[in-house]
Amino acid sequence: MLVVSQRWIRSWFAFEFVITSIPGEPAFKTIYNSDGKDIDITVASASLQPFTDEEWRINQQYIINTQRKRAVTIYVSDQQGNRLQGAAITIEQVSKDFPFGSEIASTILGNLPYQNWFVERFNAAVFKNELKWDATEPDQGKTQLHHSRPYVGNSYTGISAMRCSTGTFTSNDSDSNATLHFYETAHQADPLATLFMNEFNVIETCSDFKLTVDIFIERIRDLERGGMYMDGIGLESHFTVPNPPLMRAVVDKLATLRLPIWLTEVDISSKVGKELQGVFLEEVLREGFSHQSVKGIMLWTALHPEGCYQMCLTDENLKNLPAGDVVDNLLKEWESGEMKGVTDEYGSYSFYGFLGEYKANVGFGSRTADSTFSLSRSDETKHFTMHL
Repeated sequence: MLVVSQRWIRSWFAFEFVITSIPGEPAFKTIYNSDGKDIDITVASASLQPFTDEEWRINQQYIINTQRKRAVTIYVSDQQGNRLQGAAITIEQVSKDFPFGSEIASTILGNLPYQNWFVERFNAAVFKNELKWDATEPDQGKTQLHHSRPYVGNSYTGISAMRCSTGTFTSNDSDSNATLHFYETAHQADPLATLFMNEFNVIETCSDFKLTVDIFIERIRDLERGGMYMDGIGLESHFTVPNPPLMRAVVDKLATLRLPIWLTEVDISSKVGKELQGVFLEEVLREGFSHQSVKGIMLWTALHPEGCYQMCLTDENLKNLPAGDVVDNLLKEWESGEMKGVTDEYGSYSFYGFLGEYKANVGFGSRTADSTFSLSRSDETKHFTMHL
């Protein structure tokens, strides 16, 4: 098949390919048949529709408004059931439904300023290395848990997930069922453990032909044929230059498995510099949060005296770097915060709120009342009444 283009094009059909060219020069893409059989390719009603960054952002915001928020109407009435117009109402979101967090390392222990900084922002945390195989069993048969024990009892929200690698280790191992055996062993040890398949270079790039989204899906299918079923999908998300259309296409395809999808180790390569880290991080986070199949986002930004793996949110004094500003701004944007108003002529007050837990206070004359409510995902408006 020959495709001619005067500029850069990305195309997604039953397969995917990328065409690049020097501006003004035609671009060529040849698809070779490895088994020598004839290939029939039909493209029906093909259309290439350009879009601007603004149009893409509008689409993201529409999805956020419809998938991450819900309409609410609160009615205020007296004890006889009469609706009260002009009642003052204050509503505050006290917790978020969407898990957004970061990795932590031993450097957070005993560091009260860092702990306070962390819990003010995040509602989820995950260990960096403390539960990995080489940390808990450096010598075969000799386990050591002193790295992870200090975390027990600290006020961190844990992510309970069993993570098994599906990369070069298993593909080069003499036992083709190694991955299946790992998951079987984990499930036997703890039947309640949440089993994720977590992998890199699935969402970050389309240039790694050893691990495409189709290969990833096939590995999950292989486990299912062996009797092991995943509880979720982890996409590590170590980006250099993110490609939001590619991210969406990959997540769309993985969503057909009907499993929760997490971005598990989000960062931007230090090669691009701190300013671009902030720019690219915002692209990744907005694309992840605006996809209804993404159920959680974890950053890979544990603070160390010598710096971070690739990307830090702050300096050693907890002063924001560009990436930290992006996170703070988005966390504020993606919460309802505190809202104040008065009931209308029908004794009602309506708003759209991000999913999570809320508290409400109403007052009318000398009377006041407090209540709490939860917003879960639904297309229907949530209605409830507060009595004074």
